[in-house]
Amino acid sequence: MYSFMGQLTLARLRGDTTFGLVARIISTFAGGLTGAAIWYISSGSGRGSPFGLAVTCAIAFPFFFYARLYWPGPLVPNMIFFTTTALVGIHPRKFS
Repeated sequence: MYSFMGQLTLARLRGDTTFGLVARIISTFAGGLTGAAIWYISSGSGRGSPFGLAVTCAIAFPFFFYARLYWPGPLVPNMIFFTTTALVGIHPRKFS
């Protein structure tokens, strides 16, 4: 993972490369925590249902779409955050 993230963040200046790498790692962990929160809200302590996940996503995703469009800052950490959130939030329901 680190070499993949490192290769994507290569920049001309050392500070830009470091910022890009750290921002992407933080975005990955924050997206994972947000996705886990969405999954837990939809399922609670039981198995949950796909309808609960659909309602939770229907409430959360419009806020994510708005934040994705208008959140100031670098675009790639934002994309990594929201992609990780969607993948982590929806993936556990697939196998339960």
